[in-house]
Amino acid sequence: NDLFSSFPTRKRQIKMTKLPHIARYIVASSVPPNLTEGLYLAEKVRSSLLKISDGHPVFLGRNSEGSVGQGHQHTYILPEANGRDGRITHITLYAKMGFDRDARYTLERLHKVWGHEGHDVRLVLIGVGKSEDFGGMNKEAGQSQLLGTSQTWISRTPFIPTRHPKTYNDGRAKYDASQLQIGSPEHDLRRLLQEMECPEVIQIEKVTGTELGDRLTPWLKFQTQRKQGKGQRSSRRGFGFSIEFAEPWTGPLALGYGAHYGLGAFEALP
Repeated sequence: NDLFSSFPTRKRQIKMTKLPHIARYIVASSVPPNLTEGLYLAEKVRSSLLKISDGHPVFLGRNSEGSVGQGHQHTYILPEANGRDGRITHITLYAKMGFDRDARYTLERLHKVWGHEGHDVRLVLIGVGKSEDFGGMNKEAGQSQLLGTSQTWISRTPFIPTRHPKTYNDGRAKYDASQLQIGSPEHDLRRLLQEMECPEVIQIEKVTGTELGDRLTPWLKFQTQRKQGKGQRSSRRGFGFSIEFAEPWTGPLALGYGAHYGLGAFEALP
């Protein structure tokens, strides 16, 4: 008999590690763009990432066969204005599918993009990790409220609905069981929150703008039309909301048209 036949075979243990899904940069420029111009800057960042990576799927949003990725797995580019003048101080990248080795190499090579009027915008990579590594309520300490954990969230950039309000042939609005007009901004927001599998919504209220430079900036001041690409939208008008969930949610939370370029972004509140 085999001397070792009584010993069980030991299988090799392979430790699976989850890819990091957050990358965060500090923005440095002689004239940093305002958060109202965040869409323009985010498009510039995406173009640079595509050029450096030669079209990596996590930045392109398409796989190697050219098919559009499902479930919004590719990169969101979220500008942040955490100073006192409303100018962009950070850029946070989020990809549900995670950043593999090649993607992280690309992130390390992204150092600057061109801004308005010839002012280049320099980017310094702080680190790559998960939301909990960078999220929090203390902006002065460098934490990101976009990556915070809370039951209450509020619009930081305008939400652009992707569907049109529904009406009957005679012009009367179509309502659902909760008495919201089907396709209205709040109805569309609730639909998208459900698609993202967010916690149950307790309450949603409209807000008219966001604080930039110690003053309330209305949504109409924000750039809301992409210069490149298409995307489904109902109008150019932006809306803002505060959301209360039944349970805490960890960000980011960005929804609607242009969400991958910083529109429709929400901040966690204490």
